Formats: sequence, structure tokens, C-alpha cells
Amino acid sequence: MKRVFREGMKMLLQQSIFPLIYNINKRKQIRKGLVVFADAHHAELPEQMRLLYEELKKRGMHVVKYCFDLSKLSKSEGLRRMTAFMKLYAVSEYVVLCNNFIPVASCKKRPETKVIQLWHACGALKKFGYDAADDVPGWYKGNVYRNYDLVTVSGPEAVEPFKRAMRISDDEVVKPVGVSESDRLFDTAGISAIKDKFKSLYPEAEGRKVILWAPTFRGAAGDALVQSSESIGEKQVDKLGDNEDYFVIKSLHPHQTGAVSEMSTEELMMCSDLFITDYSSLCFQAALYRVPIVYFTPDFDDYKKERGFYCDYESLPGVHPGENDTLETAVKRALREGSQMYENDETVHFLERYMSGCDGKATERIADYITKEV
Repeated sequence: MKRVFREGMKMLLQQSIFPLIYNINKRKQIRKGLVVFADAHHAELPEQMRLLYEELKKRGMHVVKYCFDLSKLSKSEGLRRMTAFMKLYAVSEYVVLCNNFIPVASCKKRPETKVIQLWHACGALKKFGYDAADDVPGWYKGNVYRNYDLVTVSGPEAVEPFKRAMRISDDEVVKPVGVSESDRLFDTAGISAIKDKFKSLYPEAEGRKVILWAPTFRGAAGDALVQSSESIGEKQVDKLGDNEDYFVIKSLHPHQTGAVSEMSTEELMMCSDLFITDYSSLCFQAALYRVPIVYFTPDFDDYKKERGFYCDYESLPGVHPGENDTLETAVKRALREGSQMYENDETVHFLERYMSGCDGKATERIADYITKEV
């Protein structure tokens, strides 16, 4: 009931108050060179935006951060932040997003303003958006992905799933130019600094196999923080820690409570010898970085039925435990195979289809899209 009320209030704001504020302010001239990085899920600039933000600053653009964590604000403060954004939106030349952001979709934007959706994931694994019933309810009026001029995806195989999930019919909008954040996987100096940070935070990991567990978030995209003391499969993952040769670290979705690290999941992955997940799209980045993967899916049948996938789940590179395998035996197998699991022709072809845009130059290509018209 609370979610119905919350979504109903979003619809009211999207269809009346936000468009009114926008239409009043769009009478002003566009501020050439103004790029607004907007996000309502983080109080600070999300990692998915950081590289593009820094690149555009280098190119002399006027970049503005407009980030706030709506879940931690009062209703009145949240409304104030979003209505203030509409005034800025009305005069911006570019708006950059990395997640759903209702105010952007609330009106018919002026053609001089371009909206770029970086999204926050690579590949196309589990269904989302309008392909998933609990992401956008069927009774919700309006399109939460409206007004996008560019949606960046990691490879050609991800184009059609994103178009379908976001109800985008224009063939020129969703482009496999790569995911900006993936450029970090090609930054040797940056990776070295991240590993040094890991060593200082986790000295007890020295000499042990670092195993990172990052399960997907099970819930509706609009849900508030989920109060849960245990995630599916967590007991088995904890048991791995009984082996003194392993250092197990858990990184849960921001919507969940539980283990919290001073490092992002992507950073932890760069420091890991093994990555365990279930349905997280981080498996694509792990494969790009050649980190061995184990897919631990105790609820696979239910998840496939309720959510579903865009690709053949069993074709994902990594170890898929059989019915008679324990998590520990799968981990041992993956550690034995190491990065060699990515060297067969089938896996190479898979990564070309899903990740070919992630070559270390994605940020440069996205920045070129913005600056070429300035």
C-alpha cells in the first residue's frame, strides 16, 4: 500500500507540478556549455559518473553536480530538491544520468537540451524496466525513461534489450559506445592505488585468496532501504570463511543493510581472486577484468520465473555449480581455472558481443558526443 501511494505521488508530481515549473523556466535562454550531472540515489557524485565529469571539466565545460539521496531526505526537502532541478533542467544544454530520475521524464523537454543516460551496469542480464513487473508497475502512467537522447551500453548485444526495457523506438538513441566507468579497468596507475588502499584497509587478507561476494538486489527498483539481516545464500558464503586460506568480503546492494565497505564493489573486484554472485550484472565487468566467477543461485528456478533473463544464463563465462556441487567445490574449481576460463573461443565471442564497447576509451567517446556540438 505504501508503494502504491508513493508511486501515485510520483505520478502527480511528474504530470503536473514538475512540467509547470519547467515550462515557466524554459522561456529563459539555454546556458551553452552547462552540463548537469543529476542523481537522486547518492549524496555525492556516483562512481558511474566520475570519469565523464572529470573529462568534461578538462574540456572546459561548465559541469554541475546535482546529487542527493532521496531516501534520506524529508518529503518536503526531497520535493524542494526536485523542483529546483526542474529550473536548472530548463536551461541546461546537457543532463547526465546513471539511474532512473523521474524529474527528467516529467515533461516534454526543449530540443536544445540533450539527456544522456550512462546507466549503472554493463551487459544485459536480468530483465529490468518495462520488462520487469516490479520495476515499473503496469498502472504507472508516463514513461520513466522519456527524453533520452543517448543511452550508452557496453556492446551491440545489449542494444535491443535496453530499447525494449526502456520503451525506446528510436534506433539512434541506444548506442554500444561502452560504459564510462569500465575505463577504470584499463587504468594501471588507478588500479595500483586501489590495491594499495585495499591492503591498508584489510591487512588480514595478505597471503590469502580474496573472495568477493556481491549478490543482486531482490526487490522493486523503487523500494526504500531493505532491512534484512541475511541474504539468500549468505550462510554458505559465510562458511567459506572457515577456510583460513580464504578472505571473504561481502558487498551488498546499496538498498540492503549488511556488510559495508569503504570501497565500492567495483574496486573490491579489482582486488579479488574470485568473484561470487548470482544475477548481478557486475559479472560482465568481472569477466572484462578476467576475475574468475562462480554463480551461486540457490533460488534460480524462482528467480528465472519471476524476473527472467535477456541471455542464456548458463552461457555466462564462469563456473556454474551442478546440483551435486557445493559452493566450496565450485570455488576450488574456479580458483584452479583462474583467468584461463576466459580463453576459449565461445567466451571470447560472448565478450565481443556484450562488452566490445568497453575498451578503455568509452568516456572519451561519450565526451566527444557532448563537446562536438559546443
